[in-house]
Amino acid sequence: MKKNDCLYRLNEFVLHDSDFTHPSYLHGLMHTYRVMAWTQVVAKLAGSEKGRNAFFAAMVHDMGRVNDKVDPSHGEKSAKNKFPIYREFFKSFGASEIDLCEIEEAIILHSLYEENDNETLKILKDADALDRVRLHPAMPDSKFLRFPFTLNLVPKAAELLIFTEEKSNLSPEDIIRKAADLTGVDLF
Repeated sequence: MKKNDCLYRLNEFVLHDSDFTHPSYLHGLMHTYRVMAWTQVVAKLAGSEKGRNAFFAAMVHDMGRVNDKVDPSHGEKSAKNKFPIYREFFKSFGASEIDLCEIEEAIILHSLYEENDNETLKILKDADALDRVRLHPAMPDSKFLRFPFTLNLVPKAAELLIFTEEKSNLSPEDIIRKAADLTGVDLF
């Protein structure tokens, strides 16, 4: 994977509770930052060029949630209500119209059991699955993971969760650097 320009401009990806329809511990700011971090690690380990797209999708994937309950339509809500706000921002980082379609599709489908060939979706789903350690720390069911190496990252995801809970006012860069450090993946 080429060096990702987003990683050198992370200060532009700072979010606020007001960016979320339903700000919460489970699906809010820190969860989003951890998923953004895991998209970069997963993409790098997968040798994928879709890390940037997955990073953008992760940023928006839960913003449209209206509660913390099981809600298979929250991806569609996020795509409809929040993704349009960030389209031009993502384009400023080089996202093409094809990229934007792929990102939007990943946001919509991440909350469904539907699968397809969208590599951005696969990265996002595994990154999101890694942060399920906040819900139940037991190993996730491997049949829901798309990359065989993701299961090995679960203990690191638990460490990242603890790191984010022990510190306040963490930035996306703090969290991404910690995920890279925990996994030994060279992102910068």
